[in-house]
Amino acid sequence: MALALLAPASGRGEALSVEGAMLAPIAIRPEAAEIIREIDLHGDQPLATYVIAKPWGNLLLQRSNLGYWVRWDGDTDHLIDNRIQPVGNRLVFKVLKEDLTGQEFPFNVIVAYRTADSFKFGVFRVGIAQ
Repeated sequence: MALALLAPASGRGEALSVEGAMLAPIAIRPEAAEIIREIDLHGDQPLATYVIAKPWGNLLLQRSNLGYWVRWDGDTDHLIDNRIQPVGNRLVFKVLKEDLTGQEFPFNVIVAYRTADSFKFGVFRVGIAQ
């Protein structure tokens, strides 16, 4: 588990998969939450990128390219492209930077991208740093 007490929480060098990758969990301080996930593309050329949160129950939220969290119906055809551009062979997902005081923990985050022939994603759990 990567603990981020003063720096942004991030995963480095992880890859997404068609089956869904289990990414390393992270822990944050709710009052100063910043979550960044760095993903290795392994040569993939993303056409669109996505960030999804599953805070509790059946609620699914997706991050718009403007940084707003809106409900998502679970259909990948209805995802909003976050327009994250690759840097070299990596994608850096800036999931959030906000005060999460009062929110329920843990929750799951999904980062994903679409290529010309596949949809790849990974899931990680966000908990509270002790």
